[in-house]
Amino acid sequence: MRLDRFMSLERLVAIGSMALLSVGVEAEAASAAEKKQERKVDVAEAKDQKDRPSLEDEEERPQFKAEEFIAEKNFESLKKQDEAIVRLKDLLESMSKDDPERAEILFNLSEMYWD
Repeated sequence: MRLDRFMSLERLVAIGSMALLSVGVEAEAASAAEKKQERKVDVAEAKDQKDRPSLEDEEERPQFKAEEFIAEKNFESLKKQDEAIVRLKDLLESMSKDDPERAEILFNLSEMYWD
């Protein structure tokens, strides 16, 4: 029975201390709210501010199309392949048929034709 009284007394003390703490917290929040005041701030206008750039005075640029670019690059690539084939043929003609590097050059030439 004494233990029950001690437990209930302990609970009462805990509840009372929580109540006191909550009152203190509320009082602090109220005083902080009273300290906050809204103030008006004057904003000075910038003197060195420049105008935004515009595209009105710009000249029209030529239109760029990806298809034209790709076609041009493909043409250049084919042109370089043709030049490489001509060089390899010239190299083969200048080599003897016994040269050990001839097989390598023939292989490279066949790769160029395949591509």
